[in-house]
Amino acid sequence: MVTSIVTQPGNPTIPRDYSDDLVEALRQPYTVAVDESALGRLGVQLGDQALYNGRTVRVVGVTRGYPNFMQAGLVMSRDTLRMLGEAYNGPQVGPLMVRLHDPARAEIVAAQLNASSNGQYTAWTRAALAEASETGMFEEGIVVVMLGFSVFLGILIGVAITWQTLRGAILANIKEFASLRALGVSMGSLRRIIVELSFWVGVVGVGAAFLLTWGISLLAGAFGLPMAFPMWMNGSVAALLLGIALLSGFLSLGMLKKSQPADLLR
Repeated sequence: MVTSIVTQPGNPTIPRDYSDDLVEALRQPYTVAVDESALGRLGVQLGDQALYNGRTVRVVGVTRGYPNFMQAGLVMSRDTLRMLGEAYNGPQVGPLMVRLHDPARAEIVAAQLNASSNGQYTAWTRAALAEASETGMFEEGIVVVMLGFSVFLGILIGVAITWQTLRGAILANIKEFASLRALGVSMGSLRRIIVELSFWVGVVGVGAAFLLTWGISLLAGAFGLPMAFPMWMNGSVAALLLGIALLSGFLSLGMLKKSQPADLLR
């Protein structure tokens, strides 16, 4: 996959994290940049020459944070793309990026453009484009099926494991619960103890999930794969984990029926 940028100073197609040296290097004819995650697949390193559609190009930059595990990606200038004969010069145009003198008016300008477009094009602000891209990804059938199955399987396994863990803990301390009943503690109070215990199990699970996710993000970052976790996603996962723990606690309440005070006399 090829991404082209216009290397003119200040052009909006230049990513903000591109250094001036990288942009200057891409201004040279037949030069490309490769993401670090694609170097191994392409078998090149910084400074190497490679063949691209029968033409020789030189790797003058290595980017970070732009992985594509479906296709290895290249970045080149629009001029290099044109010299390679792949620039499209027909009557149709692809996406256009526009920079405003007053960024605060971006939503107003986008609304004005959409009002006069007659449905022929759509103007997006950067935030709206990011949201639409995220929504479009989740609307892909295979993605929804994979995520839905993963969530269902995670809930099923989580409830089963947590339920069996709480069940084992109650059985291991069944005599203590029987002693509490013999002292006059009501079943309602014992049930509240179990539910509270399951809640704290969920809190510990959320903490463990946070540490595990943090470790995985560091490991992925070391291989050039940035990972972001929005707050709404973190909150949803935390609520799901607590819900699994509480559900497991409710399923374990039936074990309290075995805490009979008469068993203490055996």
